[in-house]
Amino acid sequence: MRIKALLLILLSQLLLACESTQFRSFQQDQAVEPTSEGEQRLWLASEKFETALRRGEMIYTDPELDRYLQGILDRLFPEFKGVMRVHVHRAPVLNAFALANGSIYVNLGLIGTLENEAQLATVLAHEGIHFLQKHSAKQRAHVYNSNTLAIAVGMLGIPLAGNIIAANAISGYSQEHELEADTLGYQRLIRAGYARSESTRAFEALAREAKANEIKHPFFFASHPKLQTRIQNYQQLNAAHNAQSNGTVGPERYQQNIEPVREEVLQGKLQLGQYSAVIVNLEQDNAARLYPVYGGYYLGKALSLRNGPDDQARAITHLKATLKAFPNYSMPHRALGLIYLKQNNLVLAKSHLSQYLNRSPQADDRAFIELYLQQIEQQIEQQIEQRQPKE
Repeated sequence: MRIKALLLILLSQLLLACESTQFRSFQQDQAVEPTSEGEQRLWLASEKFETALRRGEMIYTDPELDRYLQGILDRLFPEFKGVMRVHVHRAPVLNAFALANGSIYVNLGLIGTLENEAQLATVLAHEGIHFLQKHSAKQRAHVYNSNTLAIAVGMLGIPLAGNIIAANAISGYSQEHELEADTLGYQRLIRAGYARSESTRAFEALAREAKANEIKHPFFFASHPKLQTRIQNYQQLNAAHNAQSNGTVGPERYQQNIEPVREEVLQGKLQLGQYSAVIVNLEQDNAARLYPVYGGYYLGKALSLRNGPDDQARAITHLKATLKAFPNYSMPHRALGLIYLKQNNLVLAKSHLSQYLNRSPQADDRAFIELYLQQIEQQIEQQIEQRQPKE
């Protein structure tokens, strides 16, 4: 019901905002405010939508993370500092977008997938251009290509329900607007001193996960074909500007600010059943740097949950390797215990679950695991009795 209410807020305003007016982009010396009735309606729709998101507790609040992200956006658009604002949405899926009132949203899933500051700057620069060029106002308001409707779906991190509208009817921004956002956003990267060679890698990282998820919904950052178009555009821009790796990349600063979020993103993706996306990210060469300590655990857990051919054996291998590297880390014991329990290897299941509780005496699921241990003990006793010779 909350999802439908949010969509209805947008749709009710969107259908009133259909105009064929020629819109001029925001300029540095211009007051950033709506200049037509259609823009005013879109602006109001954006504000109402944001209010609904806050009331629904869908905004991820971390003052330090917010300051870090806002600093990147201000570096890209210094003349619009205080006008354009960046926020984080809780959804663990890939998406980012700009509203008509200057608010730019990035999903936790996107932040947790990117590798460095230059890559995130690429996304923020692209979305900032959508706002400055008034693409949401210029876009025709027909529901089948409404970017506002695509925004609603992307922010919520789920496809539209069938009784609202078919998800494959949404096309988002036009090719012309996307190309403009790529080109002008790339110029912003250059002016801000970011390593523009990372622009391609940003969308390659997103495309890798989209492919793993076999995503078919045409949301901007979830659609594999549209991501390939972004990659091709940035490849051409890099070739035209002879882009090298000079400029700010910022992997250490990015990791310092984003690392606490990465584990939460992995948890969210597992809850959504995006096992292959977790696996493909954790099997990258730089996974040990991006996902310290806990990466091997989540890789093993994702393999176990996916349960494909050889996945259980691979899961055990990664979980044991994690324990060898981090012997005091309790979670691999829990995962191994549950795997062995499914395999009816009661002795190993008991051993690992007991070690999990010993290392995590205050575990939230202690009662749950203790119940498992009781059941395992009973089964072991029954097996012993069955093996004893009858008199």
